[in-house]
Amino acid sequence: MKEFRKIKPLGKGSYSEVFLAEDKVKWEIYAIKVIELGRILTNDKEKERLIGREYKILRTTDHPNIIKLHFKFNHKNKVCFGLEYAPNGELAKLLKLYKILPFPLAQYYIAELVNALEYLKSLNIAHRDIKPENILIDVNYHLKITDFGTSKFMDEVLDEPKEDGASFVGSNEYVSPEVLANKESSPASDLWALGCIIYKFIVGQSPFYRETPYLTLQAIAEVDFSFPSNMHEAAKDLCKKLLVADPSKRLGNGVKGFEELKAHPFFKGIDFNNLIKTKPPITDEIIERLSEEENKGNEIETSSDEDSVDAKSDIVDTNNKILKKGTVLKKCGLIFYRYRDLILYDKPRLVYFSSRTKDYKGDIILTKKVRAVKKAANRFDVVIPHRTYYFKAKSSADAKEWIKLINTAITNNK
Repeated sequence: MKEFRKIKPLGKGSYSEVFLAEDKVKWEIYAIKVIELGRILTNDKEKERLIGREYKILRTTDHPNIIKLHFKFNHKNKVCFGLEYAPNGELAKLLKLYKILPFPLAQYYIAELVNALEYLKSLNIAHRDIKPENILIDVNYHLKITDFGTSKFMDEVLDEPKEDGASFVGSNEYVSPEVLANKESSPASDLWALGCIIYKFIVGQSPFYRETPYLTLQAIAEVDFSFPSNMHEAAKDLCKKLLVADPSKRLGNGVKGFEELKAHPFFKGIDFNNLIKTKPPITDEIIERLSEEENKGNEIETSSDEDSVDAKSDIVDTNNKILKKGTVLKKCGLIFYRYRDLILYDKPRLVYFSSRTKDYKGDIILTKKVRAVKKAANRFDVVIPHRTYYFKAKSSADAKEWIKLINTAITNNK
């Protein structure tokens, strides 16, 4: 654990937590899942079985729409998985921002989930907890299924309690009727969850959402749901063929398997074989809102700031003229931006402070080898030998002014 710098928490479960961390040597970033064995209320054999199963599944899988395992290590009474980091967060976050997804994006994302579920079924793996909270959006806005803590190989003989309606594996709004009826879950149960997600993408809520968990589970047991009158016809038909009480009759679980599912009219125009090579049909507006949402909470400083300061600096430079000062976003580490109060002196020198605490964070000495360059509408980079500092100004005009003044100060420096 000492080889990593913890950046921020990403999530917390009943017996695990996930945090973002940076390898201090390689500068690689990972989502590290820490499973606290002491919180698993079972005997040592059961703990070993639970952890071993998840590790085995993560080691076995290799698919572009499934989160990748990089390493595993033990730390005190904890087991740590180093997982691929998906910087755009959970699919659930996107659904919170946009209750209903644009149809092209909904169609594309469902197709990616179909590819992933088909792959899992080919390995005889049932995820058993497919839901938006367990689906991540990666750096290129593709989907990644994660959290295999309750998954299993269907041909594996397991010494585990039988699922029952009171303590089933899965989540209320996405659990299948067979699980509620004390029957074993299977890859067909994941198809049921897929049907629920399609409905949520198109309508804006789960098909079985009710005022209380009890009423929700009752609606699932009775397969009691309805469609809005204006619902997309192909989406409606696909939901009808997935949200079927009998698992054997769900589309994708018959003799023709997933080929029959992928041939459904809902997927018209989708090339399943080359899906990962194409860009998701996600709009600039959605990308911007996701970025803003991800940056929320990232302004809190960590114990080890992203910039190393080799010597104490004169924080208030009273001997030199201030050419410009203002608030910008500065990229920290490899991931996100933080608000910084930036000051340009005619020395020339750039000094920046935390906008939140006003603490000094670092400075850039502007030598003849340094240049400020424009990269996007409101983004500018300060390039020094062996390193680049990334900034976002409040506007395009503000970015241009920063660039002009920085480069002028460098040119005028004797």
